[in-house]
Amino acid sequence: MIKSKDYFVSFIDAASTLGIIGDDFLQWVKKDIPEVGKDYINRKAIRKSYLETCALKPDYLDKLERSFRFENVELKGETGQKIEFYQRERLNLLKLYSVFIADLVKLHKKYKDSAEFHGLESPVLAAYLLFSKAISILICLCENLEQGYWYVGSMLREIDETLDVALYFILSKDKGTGKSDLRKWFRLGASPGHSKCRKTIAEWHSQLNPSMTQDNQQILMSSLYGLKSKFTHPTFQSIRDCSIMSYTNGEVSIERLCYGISSRQKRLWELAHFTKSSIWTCFQQFMFIFAQSMPLLKEDVDYLLEYDKKFAELDSSWEW
Repeated sequence: MIKSKDYFVSFIDAASTLGIIGDDFLQWVKKDIPEVGKDYINRKAIRKSYLETCALKPDYLDKLERSFRFENVELKGETGQKIEFYQRERLNLLKLYSVFIADLVKLHKKYKDSAEFHGLESPVLAAYLLFSKAISILICLCENLEQGYWYVGSMLREIDETLDVALYFILSKDKGTGKSDLRKWFRLGASPGHSKCRKTIAEWHSQLNPSMTQDNQQILMSSLYGLKSKFTHPTFQSIRDCSIMSYTNGEVSIERLCYGISSRQKRLWELAHFTKSSIWTCFQQFMFIFAQSMPLLKEDVDYLLEYDKKFAELDSSWEW
C-alpha cells in the first residue's frame, strides 16, 4: 500500500516545488519513466517521492538557472497594463469573497443560541467556537491579501486545521478517544493532532462515498494539505515566490526581497484564486458539521447547497 505521504503530485505542482520550468521537468519524466497517475483534480501526476530523485540529478542546478532566467524575463514583461490587470483582478476577487464571508458570518451568528443550548464541553459548542476562529482567520487573510502581503498564505492551512478539528469532535462524539480529546480541548488547552483528525474524517467520507476508499480519501486530504503547507514551511521556494533574484553562472544576485508587501502581482493574484478553495471549504464544512448536530433549519441547508452550486460554477469558469 502506498503511504499517504507519497501521494500523486501534478506535473505542474512538481515543477513548481522543484523551482524549475515545466518542460525541463517533463524531460526527466520521459527519460526516467516514473509511475504516472492522476492528482486530486485528475491532472497527470507523479509520486511525490520522485521529486527527491529529481533534486539529486547532476543537471538540477542547470535547470534551476534556466528557470531563474525564464522567470526574470517574465517579470520584466510584467509592467504597466499587466501589473494593473493582476492587481485589479485580485481586488475584484477579494471584493467578491467579502460578500461570501459576510453571508457566512450572518449564518454562523444565527445559531449562537443553539450552540449555547448544547452547553459547555459539548462537541457542538466546541465546533461552533472553532468555526468562529476559522472565519476570523479567513477575514484576516483576505484583508491582508488585499494589501499585498504574500506570507498570509500560511493562514490557509490554519483554516483547514481548525475546521478539521471541529468536524472531528462531531464525528467522534460517541467514541472514548473523541470524548477524551474534547475534554482536553476544553480543560487542558490541547487539540487533537491533524493526522488523527484526517484519519477520522477520511473514514467518514469513505462511508458516505463507497467508491472512495479510506486510504484514497486520506491521500486526497494529504495532497491538499501539502499544497497549503508550502506557505507555512520556511522553504526556499516560498521566499523565492515573493522575491526577485537571479542565478547566473553559479552566482546568486538578490534584487529585491519581500519585507512585507510583495511586488509580485501575478503571484498575489494566483494566491487570491487559491484562497477561494478555503472559502468553499468553510461553507461545505458548516453543512457537514452542523446539519445534523445543531441541527440546521431546512432553509439553511438549502441555502448552503445553493452556495455549493455557486462555488462549483465559479470553479468551472475560472482558470487556475
